[in-house]
Amino acid sequence: MNAVLAELGKKLADKWVTLLVLPGLLLVATTVLAGTLHHSHAFDLHLLVTRATAMTKAVERAGGVAVALLLVVVLLLAAAGGLLARACGAAVRGLWLGGWPWPLRRLAVTCTRQRSTRWADAADRFALTALAEVPDADAVDDAARRRNAIGVSPPRRPTWIGDRLAAVDARISQEYSLQLGMVWPRLWLILPPDARTEVRVAADSFDATARLSGWGLLYLMVGFVWWPVAPVGAAVLLYGWWRGRAAASVLADLLESVVDLHGADLARQLGLASENAPLSPTLGARIIDIVRKGA
Repeated sequence: MNAVLAELGKKLADKWVTLLVLPGLLLVATTVLAGTLHHSHAFDLHLLVTRATAMTKAVERAGGVAVALLLVVVLLLAAAGGLLARACGAAVRGLWLGGWPWPLRRLAVTCTRQRSTRWADAADRFALTALAEVPDADAVDDAARRRNAIGVSPPRRPTWIGDRLAAVDARISQEYSLQLGMVWPRLWLILPPDARTEVRVAADSFDATARLSGWGLLYLMVGFVWWPVAPVGAAVLLYGWWRGRAAASVLADLLESVVDLHGADLARQLGLASENAPLSPTLGARIIDIVRKGA
């Protein structure tokens, strides 16, 4: 057990250094540059070298203890920057999922309404194309692609990412009369290890994209002091969002696939179905009755 705990501690330490300290050091260095140069001397290398030389001489005069303390302070600031980036990433993730705070509530309603209108128009065009007397397969596919680019189900969130993940529950409920949030803990227990790993990797990938945008948000804030870093922060923020859309789509597909492939296994584990019985709305409703336990 001691060996296991030691190995876990080593992995946690490695992860802490990778996720917090190393990116945090870059943020600290950028912040120092911003505090030195500001907007007025954005590319003044002479000023930068002068300040760096003066700081180096001051540290040398202070002695070894001061150098050690400075290193500790820098590492602590880097770790703090990493924690702040994670907090910003969590906030970004909440915005992606459509959980906008009350000052943005009216904007969220407007965005949701606009997305719903666009989706309804695209759905009507898809229906007209699909129900034509002689449907054109390419035209039908194109109309479906245009509709699904807005959302795979009627929008209920102000963001595409929020709707893509919320659509998982809606589609599963429509297809199987299941509520994913209620059955997921039991479904997770019977999943094969490979399936669990795939879901974990997809969820971690989605969280990582939100953290990346969190770093971009921090660099964008530093850009208010030193403008050259603002475009970098904006680019990182947008790149994280772009990757987040892809990661959300992969995660949503995996969650739906888990129910499609293992929902019937859950019914069999609960004693509700025979060996080869497929998952159906009737079976899904019976699963929910057991999960609810009368609540």
